[in-house]
Amino acid sequence: MPTLTVDYQWQLGSTLMGAGTTFLPAPPGVKGLGVPAPKTADVDLEGAPGSYAANDQPASRLLTLPMTITASTDALALTALASLSAAWAPSTTDVDLTIRLPGMGQFHVTGRPRGLTDDLTDVKSGIVRVLASFFCPDPTIHTP
Repeated sequence: MPTLTVDYQWQLGSTLMGAGTTFLPAPPGVKGLGVPAPKTADVDLEGAPGSYAANDQPASRLLTLPMTITASTDALALTALASLSAAWAPSTTDVDLTIRLPGMGQFHVTGRPRGLTDDLTDVKSGIVRVLASFFCPDPTIHTP
């Protein structure tokens, strides 16, 4: 697991993102770190009110990480977007995403990148906004 040195950083594979990089953290911040909604196996009772309550299990987790690419030209911003898109390309195997946030320290989750949604509205100013998605079939947040 990589060692992140600054709050608001994350790393996927060899790509470092967040504070101090070209891929800056953006509002509203990392989402999906709370308690996932339970995966229920409850069964409705036929012809009677209510249901039979079965065991609940933690559901999978989807993290979203908003970032802003800032570059001096539109060409450099698009090059950075291509690099970031390659890092967040769908994977056939599980990988670790390591994150460092204030108050939480460093932790990692295991899952698969689910790509980027980009906003090229301000690309002429060298700014591209992206939203990265990471799917965790196992919702466990691992701390060192």
